[in-house]
Amino acid sequence: MKIPPTKWSLQVLITGPDLHDKGGVANYLLELLNHISSDQVCYTYIPVGRRSGRSPVWRRPIEYVESIFRFSFALKKTKPAVVHLNPSLSWRSLPLNLILLTLTKLVGKQPVLIFFRGWYKEVADAITRDNLIGNLVKRVLKQADYYLVLSRKFLLILLKAGFPSEHIMVSTVMVDVASYQLPERKSPTPEKTLHVLFLSSLLRDKGVFELADSIEWWQKNYPDTKAIFTIAGNGSEYHQLQTRLNPQIEAGMVYMPGDVRGEAKMQCYYEADVFVFPSYHEGFPNVVVEALAAGLPLIYTPVGALDEILGPENGTRVELTDLSGESLGRAMYDLYRDLPRRQAISLANRKLAQERYDVGIVCAQMVDIYQRISEMEPPTFYDADFVKLDNN
Repeated sequence: MKIPPTKWSLQVLITGPDLHDKGGVANYLLELLNHISSDQVCYTYIPVGRRSGRSPVWRRPIEYVESIFRFSFALKKTKPAVVHLNPSLSWRSLPLNLILLTLTKLVGKQPVLIFFRGWYKEVADAITRDNLIGNLVKRVLKQADYYLVLSRKFLLILLKAGFPSEHIMVSTVMVDVASYQLPERKSPTPEKTLHVLFLSSLLRDKGVFELADSIEWWQKNYPDTKAIFTIAGNGSEYHQLQTRLNPQIEAGMVYMPGDVRGEAKMQCYYEADVFVFPSYHEGFPNVVVEALAAGLPLIYTPVGALDEILGPENGTRVELTDLSGESLGRAMYDLYRDLPRRQAISLANRKLAQERYDVGIVCAQMVDIYQRISEMEPPTFYDADFVKLDNN
């Protein structure tokens, strides 16, 4: 994907997943490409890595080799001012991106920005320990010039691993807030049906089985209290979850529409009263800022950046040590019964999304970062969303 350049635009070579991918990284990058003016940045986008499981296993090594050739060709042809890589800190994502980073430094010698989109504890632990694999990964990663992470706790881990504090920044995801300013609903009352939304990949570590437990708990403890649960998304646990919840699906209590996009996704947010996200590990999930923009109270676990950006004014926090069907069910019921709190949270969440995570704000910050990196100057600006922490 190539955005036509203008005379004064900055050339940036950016990598990531296939933009038809179903995931937060692809959504973020689409927003970035669509909302930064070509007068400011001329992007060349190179999809790298495997195609989200659509290809057979035997095809994936070929796709990795193809990614390296596409990247090398684009690097040589465009001669970018900045190379922007978007890996997860995971054993699956890092090897290819370490190769791309090394190629950039050997061939083009351009400054490289690495934005860690996902964060896995086992890899973070490896780079902070003094062992062969961790030291090798860390040595290659330190070839990059700047690093963006999605949480202060991630920044502190990089500091502990010896990365330079002046070249690490805390960034964020973004949302087009205007598109989530949904039509005003009639004010709900405690006697009406509670509509609960989960929207993400249907994976075990997203807490989908704890969510299923909560639905069964609700049905057992509050059989006369109406609730409808929309579980939107696809993933490896879709069919198992569907089989388990089949009685509730047939009763009209659970709706599993699969992958939703565009108007279908907006309809899910519009119909919901509460957004539940009981995940076990995250960076900074896009769906959470979408829920904020839609004004939905959250029931969430304090993982990744969520531990830092959300508080009681945004919803109900469920600790991982207490995560169960009962704890989720009680959190839902408490919000169901407390209409004034739900209304106050809705207003606070819309305001938070508008002030911190709107595309206009985040894209302007990214342009500033690119400009500073291209000039090889350490960043000097830090605000609510881009915060530097000292070694102290």
